[in-house]
Amino acid sequence: MKWRRKSACTYGATLPEQICLLCCHHLWTAESSFFSFSKHTEPLLDPLALQFEEGVLQICKMMTMTIYLIWGIAVVVCSCLWFHFGIRRRKIGEPPLENGLIPYLGCALKFGANPLEFLRANQRKHGHVFTCKLMGKYVHFITNSLSYHKVLCHGKYFDWKKFHYTTSAKAFGHRSIDPSDGNTSENIQSTFSRTLQGAALDALAAAMLENLQRALRPAGVWKTYSLGIFSFLLIFYRSPEAKKAAAEEVNKALENAGQQRSFESKPIHLNQVQLNDLPVLDSIIKEALRLSSASLNIRTAKEDFTLHLEDGSYNIRKDDIIALYPQLMHLDPEIYPDPLTFKYDRYLDENRKTKTTFYSNGIKLKYYYMPFGSGATICPGRLFAIQEIKQFLILMLLYFELELVESQIKCPPLDQSRAGLGILPPLNDIEFRYKPRHVSTCG
Repeated sequence: MKWRRKSACTYGATLPEQICLLCCHHLWTAESSFFSFSKHTEPLLDPLALQFEEGVLQICKMMTMTIYLIWGIAVVVCSCLWFHFGIRRRKIGEPPLENGLIPYLGCALKFGANPLEFLRANQRKHGHVFTCKLMGKYVHFITNSLSYHKVLCHGKYFDWKKFHYTTSAKAFGHRSIDPSDGNTSENIQSTFSRTLQGAALDALAAAMLENLQRALRPAGVWKTYSLGIFSFLLIFYRSPEAKKAAAEEVNKALENAGQQRSFESKPIHLNQVQLNDLPVLDSIIKEALRLSSASLNIRTAKEDFTLHLEDGSYNIRKDDIIALYPQLMHLDPEIYPDPLTFKYDRYLDENRKTKTTFYSNGIKLKYYYMPFGSGATICPGRLFAIQEIKQFLILMLLYFELELVESQIKCPPLDQSRAGLGILPPLNDIEFRYKPRHVSTCG
């Protein structure tokens, strides 16, 4: 027989129920040797077909409920297993532990949204040492700046290479420099030191200063550029006191070197000794980096050991991560009063020399400024980076008048998505323009 209509029972059925009904429909309409009816018996079968369909629908509903129940039980069982076996339990002697509510991710979303506030909140809750689960890893955060040097004294228990090789490749987009991958050898760190520090830095800095003078050589009219990564120096240019002190220092250094500032003559040259003897510029750059750096210093435990800190001793498990977040220290009002304010002379002592004494809780800090990392993982190119910024400032102070395209523009917020990777760039560039001062000699 032919199925001549769809029952209203099919409407509103779930997908599994509709599939079952469709199968029953084909079964019912299939020609069978067991059922051969004449046309005059067809009206009698409609009620029978309807009853059959309704019965099948009830069975389908029961099957669907059973499936949902099985899935629900499976989810509950898996959750219980994860809660019992997947969540790490704090052992005696270990730091306070935050597992987070999300499997594997742990506290990663909260940390990524605002690392500084996340760490401050846990510092208030747990004290200076605590553990957080981040992306399947257990990270022990050390937030007391008095304990930083104690962490670095445990170097024999740490393996920093593999993590930093991976991070470097992700941050800068190069191939892996892990020796185990066959792309390089164990001398990568010595190569950095040999080419970016010491005697090599003299030639590198000299070439940079000469090329900067060529690149910035103006045509006598205003030229417009974007400050880009140098936008954190916007605050410096808006401080007349800082500009005056820096200009006096640079002019004196050039005079002592017996050189004249003139684009018509040969480019000026300041060697490493002369560049390093500029405490005012050093203080300005340090203060700018203090306000914009957010590096994450990472070490991985090679074995189980006990970490002895200023706040006590803590048991650390193999493959756990020890982390320092120096931004906590850089913005600590006890170490740096009024920490969010740019003070160009913050790193100058009463004799206008480089200041190296900073205190926390009345105790002198060994580490008080860490924008480039620390210990074996400190940035090998930090000296060259500082020289670049210093040379740029020197040329701007000597040769150019500089002004912002938008005079009232505010300093843009920093890009927090790169927190943990070093210096935070601004979310947007700031346009400025410059032209030559038209001076030919010092004084």
